[in-house]
Amino acid sequence: MTASNALLVSKAELLITMDAGRRELRDCDVLVRDGVIVAVGENLAAPEGSETLDASGCLVIPGLVNSHNHVFGSLFRGLPHLHRVLPRVWVEELYKVAVDRPFTSEAMFWGSLAHFARSLLTGCTTIADHHWFYPRGGPRDYVDREVEAARLLGIRLHASRGCLTRTGHAPDGLIEAEGAVLEHADELIQRYHDPEPYSMTRIFLGPMGLDCDTRTIFRGMAELAKTHPGVELHTHVYPGYEPRAKTIEELCGPPLEYLEDLGWSGGGVVLYHFTTRDQRDIARVAAHGSWVSVCPAMDMRMSFAGPRGTLPPLRELLDASGRVCLGTSNQAMSEGTLLLDDMRVCWLADRLRFDDPSKWLTSRDVLWMATRGGCLALGRDDLGVIEPGKGADLAIFDMSGIEMAGAADPVSMLCGMAGYAKATIVNGYVVARDGHLMNADQGEIAARAKALARDLVGRWAEWPAGQAYSVQYDPTPAPSG
Repeated sequence: MTASNALLVSKAELLITMDAGRRELRDCDVLVRDGVIVAVGENLAAPEGSETLDASGCLVIPGLVNSHNHVFGSLFRGLPHLHRVLPRVWVEELYKVAVDRPFTSEAMFWGSLAHFARSLLTGCTTIADHHWFYPRGGPRDYVDREVEAARLLGIRLHASRGCLTRTGHAPDGLIEAEGAVLEHADELIQRYHDPEPYSMTRIFLGPMGLDCDTRTIFRGMAELAKTHPGVELHTHVYPGYEPRAKTIEELCGPPLEYLEDLGWSGGGVVLYHFTTRDQRDIARVAAHGSWVSVCPAMDMRMSFAGPRGTLPPLRELLDASGRVCLGTSNQAMSEGTLLLDDMRVCWLADRLRFDDPSKWLTSRDVLWMATRGGCLALGRDDLGVIEPGKGADLAIFDMSGIEMAGAADPVSMLCGMAGYAKATIVNGYVVARDGHLMNADQGEIAARAKALARDLVGRWAEWPAGQAYSVQYDPTPAPSG
């Protein structure tokens, strides 16, 4: 690690605390010792031997939190034959790729490094990764390799033991036995889960979805989570497009009632892709306190927001005092967007739903979901706020460059900013700075990840000669006559 035991972030032009009063402070310092914020204020003295990071001209926010992610998809991005297909076809084709070239332990390690690196470079300090993909006869150490990658780079990781246990949705070679899943989940919890404040690694349990997993595994995971403090339950609840939603209704009945009956409700539950407009469901999820992780960029990329689906009901959830956080979902489905990208999409897309500007999300609403909201969803009251006693996870963005020229409100500009953070701090350590990782060679990571991706997707990545995957616009006028 590159930071000393103490770190002073000095002279921040604007500091967004995300504290209870949502204070925004100017010309402010942050003093960190042993990974914890010990003081916030003006003209703080740097302890002897500490590192000072000059944040003059900078916006300082709590580190971004990706509350829903599928890291393995980082090596399946931009597959040309999936550019213009409906969601059902997309999933079926990805399964074919997976069966054709099984996902390896090495691929998980380097794919995790690549995704975690991109995240750190853009201000994301915590990732919740939902890994549900265990081909029969394949490796069992996917989570182990993720943890290894996260520890090398210095990012906080909440890793899941997910699964596919119901036949019919996926190829038989991806379906696992319930007992083996629960046994492995318990092993991972014993090995990696740290419920203590400021911990770097936690485990959560995540069946893929209601139509992909059995009633038994949902109940079994709920019971297992009860025996381990801080172990959460995550799953996909609404798929975003009608054919699959109908299947879920036929298999399970009303999804929220089904989950509540199995012990899946309350603050330790995170529901992905909550796209229903049913006011009863919105009121229900708000009342029982489960968190909703929304991923608008992926929803739009997969056309979940088109005629077959809808954007998540963010305003309705917030008005009902629902708990909302932000994620990116599958890196393959979203072409690898990062949380900064999704913040902008989230901020803008919800405006399509209302003519009344008073109902539009503000940039600060979105920033809260991407910082404090994500931490609380993951059970992390120790993070997500810049105040004494909280973990020192910070993202620092330079406002003095051309990117911010002419900007009156840097928070609004952040919800649309492209490029790297000036610095990313996790647990009091500077882990990325000015577009460079501090603990690994990003050139090597890029090269290894690219080579593995080419090997994994094989023939699926090729553009066959003479075959077009999209209709290209041709501005040449047709010949007259």
